[in-house]
Formats: sequence, structure tokens, C-alpha cells
Amino acid sequence: MMGIITQQSAFAQTIINTEKLQSYAKPGWFAGLQSDVNLERGNSEVFEIAGQSIIGYQQTHHAIKLLSGLKYLTEDQNSITSRNFLQVRYNYILNPTYRTFSFYQYQHNKSLILKSRQIVGAGLRRKFGSKDLPTFHLGMGLMYENEMLNKSKLLPGESSSLNRLRVDAIGFFNYSITSNTTLTNSTYYQPAVSDFGDFRLFDEMSLNVAINKYAELNLSFLWRYDHQPPGTLKKYDINITSGIGIHI
Repeated sequence: MMGIITQQSAFAQTIINTEKLQSYAKPGWFAGLQSDVNLERGNSEVFEIAGQSIIGYQQTHHAIKLLSGLKYLTEDQNSITSRNFLQVRYNYILNPTYRTFSFYQYQHNKSLILKSRQIVGAGLRRKFGSKDLPTFHLGMGLMYENEMLNKSKLLPGESSSLNRLRVDAIGFFNYSITSNTTLTNSTYYQPAVSDFGDFRLFDEMSLNVAINKYAELNLSFLWRYDHQPPGTLKKYDINITSGIGIHI
């Protein structure tokens, strides 16, 4: 299934929500795309492009996925926002209930003064529920991250290079309210192993309403909290988006 969603992408956080992209996965080859483009000319010169994509292959016991995303905004040819990520993920499917996950992720986010964030992680994931009941996915693992921050944006004494071993806890909920309305929620909790007071928390809830076989309306509320961000950044971000999804 290929999808195109015309809305502002909600991966503008240190933690990136890839769970919605995972919903495109199915046996065999699969791909998905969410994108938004905005162009203004005249009194204002604005160009904005945002999108996320997934491509992968899944068989009985193995699944490999390539996930990517970007957001780029310029005004009068000056870059205001620049964000991108790339993730390679592998699952070994033990049975319909359990699967392992391992991944490598690269990330850049100008708004969060993040020059680069590289992560390697692995863990185990379990599925609860059935086709007639709400579906829950719970995952737990470890991830090692290296962050390089923009030194010119830091306060005196703050380090521009950070290395952490973190717990990677994931919760995903999917519930069909009616035959054409679905509620989903993704939660990430990432505390440092050496100091659980250094944690990051992310939650995104989405409501999708199918218009017909090929299109849907969606509304998302996103909240991100970093307990120990650089001194020039706020601890939280909130993002509300709405749009139309088209499936091909």
C-alpha cells in the first residue's frame, strides 16, 4: 500500500515516531509515503516540504525496513527549519505475538540545535489483542546514542558531544472505534541507564476517519518532553496537525 498524507509531519522532535509508518508493513514488498509541500510567491517567498516514507520486505520470520523523513522550510531563501532522519530496522518474527527489533538511526534537527544523532538499538516486542479487540504493542530494549550539538548555541560549560546508553520502551495502541474510524497512540520512554532522572518522553495520539476506500481524514496531537535539554531549549514541544490521507 502506498499512502500520501497532506499534513505537517510530526517528527520534529528528538524522539521520532515511526510507529505510524510501521502500519504500512505487510507480507511481501510494501511502501508508504506521507508528504506535504507548500510554496508561496509574491509578498512572501516561502518554500516548505515535509514527508516521511517507508519501504521494506516481510516474510514469515524476517522483516527489513528503511524509514526516512525530512522537513525543510525557507523564507526569502533563508533556511528556517531543517530536519531529517534515516532508520534501518530489522525484525526477526518469532511468532504472531513476539518479534525482536534492531535498528540504526541517523538524525539532524536544526530547531533542536542537533547537528547529528546516531543510535544503535535492539530489543523484544510483544503484541496483545486480536482482530476483534483493541491491539496493543509493547517493546523493551536498549539503545546507545551519540549526539553532536551546535556548540555556538550552547551555554558556557555545556558539552557539544553527548553519549548515552538508554532504555528504549515503546507502547503502541490501535483501536477501531467504528468501521471507518481508528484511534492510535504511540508512546516512547527513554531514560539513561546511568541516571533515570535523565529521560525523554514522547506521546502522539491520532484519529483517522476513512472517507472512502482510498482517502481518510486525520487529526494528531503530539507531546514531547526532555527532562535535561540544553539550557537554550524548552523542555517540551506540542504539535497539533490535521490532514487528508490518500492510499493507492
